[in-house]
Amino acid sequence: MRRVLLIATNYLHEQRWAVISLALYAPAMAAMMRGISHEPDQETLAFFLQQQGSFAVIFGMLFAGAAIYNDRRSRRILSIISKAVRRREYIAGLLVGVWCSMAVFIASVAASYTLAGGRDAGRELSAILIPSALGMLAVAATALFFSTFLHPMFATVSAGIFLGMPALFSRVDVHLGRAISPVYYVLLHITTTKSAPAPYQLLIWCVIHTVIFWAAASWMFAQRDIAVTVD
Repeated sequence: MRRVLLIATNYLHEQRWAVISLALYAPAMAAMMRGISHEPDQETLAFFLQQQGSFAVIFGMLFAGAAIYNDRRSRRILSIISKAVRRREYIAGLLVGVWCSMAVFIASVAASYTLAGGRDAGRELSAILIPSALGMLAVAATALFFSTFLHPMFATVSAGIFLGMPALFSRVDVHLGRAISPVYYVLLHITTTKSAPAPYQLLIWCVIHTVIFWAAASWMFAQRDIAVTVD
């Protein structure tokens, strides 16, 4: 666990400016709303919360998709793995680092929503941001898996397509369950609800999805030659 936390801490340090920028983004948007309307209506605030909750999931995918590539390009990964760090610990460390980065953003969103005047903040924040946090973890694990053998751009696109499969298959009247892509249903919940809590089965599937893709990413990464230089 100590090694995982050290890798996560190192990731946060490397991404500190991006994390700080995200932490400032939500307050800036909330301040803009207050500037436009001194007392934003609850519909506007609900849209703000839903939007930021969705952004947390998307940003998590973008951060995770490039994490391994950045370490390989800088050759930092060689110094990490050479210290008897197992591949699964390295992947877990990156996953925790990405989640912590997004947790900072989510905390900033919660504070901004409350200060902007959101009513019944506790109920609405938990209804949107808890599934957002777990969905982000699942999408980050998926992006990490694809990034073990694809360029970050293609890894991110592949993760997006995989997680959007329920929407694609619904076009041909084939409906996939939550077990295939819980993140899609998390985003659907975030964008269509205001204060109703997410079904607990959906949250459990997000956790299961995360564990499965962490294990798959660890196995796939163990087959890769990390000494090869990437451009």
